Amino acid sequence: PGEGLPLLEEGLQILRPLGQSKQLASCLRSLAVARYFVQDFAAARPLIAQSASVAQAVGDRRGLAAALVASAELEFAAGAVDKATEQIRAMIDSGHHNPRLLALGRGNLAAYLLAADRIGEAKLEALSGLREARALGWRAAVVRILEHLALVAALAGNREGAARLLGYTVAFYAAGAGSREFTELATYNRLIAELGRELTQERIAALMAEGAAWSEDDAADAAIRS
Repeated sequence: PGEGLPLLEEGLQILRPLGQSKQLASCLRSLAVARYFVQDFAAARPLIAQSASVAQAVGDRRGLAAALVASAELEFAAGAVDKATEQIRAMIDSGHHNPRLLALGRGNLAAYLLAADRIGEAKLEALSGLREARALGWRAAVVRILEHLALVAALAGNREGAARLLGYTVAFYAAGAGSREFTELATYNRLIAELGRELTQERIAALMAEGAAWSEDDAADAAIRS
């Protein structure tokens, strides 16, 4: 993300003189995301606020929803879990989202609720997000949500099932089809710790190998049952 900062800054310099537009709102939001990826939260917050302001001014409802998603992710990365939860709920309740933003929002909300140990609520949001992501054929979102559901399973005592699900998600990332951002890393790191409480590394590896061979249907069915 740090490597893209100069290009985004250049884009912003070009777009600002042209007046308010969806493109300006998008550039401001992308620059904010790049800033908080390098943990420059002080610079990221006003950029997101500007993005939301421009989106509102030009009637860009999707841009407003995307700004709320970005703001929630920033607050979660900064450790403000309650604020992140409040903002992503506001996005979901706004009706300004498209199906992709809704699936993303529900997956992120599941992660925030897990971080707050609101496990039951997290499972409900994750299952809703899973249905929406699968309906879109959005495999990266499916995998992210399945990893949240793996943590739900582990916290409920089903560590073997959780390890199999982890095997499925790790195989996806190993293929280079995506990467974990801060939200996903928070779940992943906690999941690894939970599995290690009762399972040996050898047993975890064996269970993950089983999950790595699963289809998406297999993984989704296992997550729903867990």
